[in-house]
Amino acid sequence: MLHWVHQFSDLTILFGFLIVMLSTFSTAPLLISRVFRLKPNEPREKAALEGFRAICGMIGIVLGFSLVQANGNLASGEAHVVKTASLIQAIDRNLLRSGNSELVALRPALAAYGRSLIDDEWPKLAKGERSAKTTEAYTVLSKSIRSVDVNGDRAKSIFEELMRQLDDLADIRETIIATAEPSTAGLPSFFWITILSMLSISLLLAGFCAPNISGIVSIGATASAMSLLLSFLIIADLPFEGQTSVSPTAIKNALVLNAQRK
Repeated sequence: MLHWVHQFSDLTILFGFLIVMLSTFSTAPLLISRVFRLKPNEPREKAALEGFRAICGMIGIVLGFSLVQANGNLASGEAHVVKTASLIQAIDRNLLRSGNSELVALRPALAAYGRSLIDDEWPKLAKGERSAKTTEAYTVLSKSIRSVDVNGDRAKSIFEELMRQLDDLADIRETIIATAEPSTAGLPSFFWITILSMLSISLLLAGFCAPNISGIVSIGATASAMSLLLSFLIIADLPFEGQTSVSPTAIKNALVLNAQRK
């Protein structure tokens, strides 16, 4: 379901959940009282309202904790992208500093790998997939660099650094792909089961509250606050999907800086 929801903009998700939850919870007391033909009962209505508020408080704690977790996953993904961009810049500098014409000539191959990350692999990450074109671009770059013979202590030192950076570049890519896999992306399913179960209980309790203006306003305000937290959680939950997601902007900027480097 979350994959379908992320097709919409963040504002659409936010207002959509706000309208649905506000209307559902606000009308629950009226519907329950009419369906079950409940007569006014102050002790029952007071107990239901107190239970509703208690459950909503626990829902707020769970949603807050989940939101921190989701934002942490999003920040972690952004950090991996920044690390990738830094490695692409470092490799380009070392290719240029090496003074070896064969290594300098491989700078376009590095740029091709960076562009493939952006154009080919990034759209696939939303489905937790890798790009064969990006894998091929890395293979060409890696084999080309490793096949170059270097002489001199300085050149060998730079070459060894290039080997380490190439390995790091491959490792960080695998980390990003692993983060985007459906089995690991987003919050564990038991978080959502817990949240949905508590929302169901709170909706049931809301239905037994007093069907008057003050009770409905109180329930509606609480439901609105829960809908905002829930919307923010859904927006941030999957780090490579939706409007708020991990962006390859840092890699784009690195490629621009590399192209300007002489």
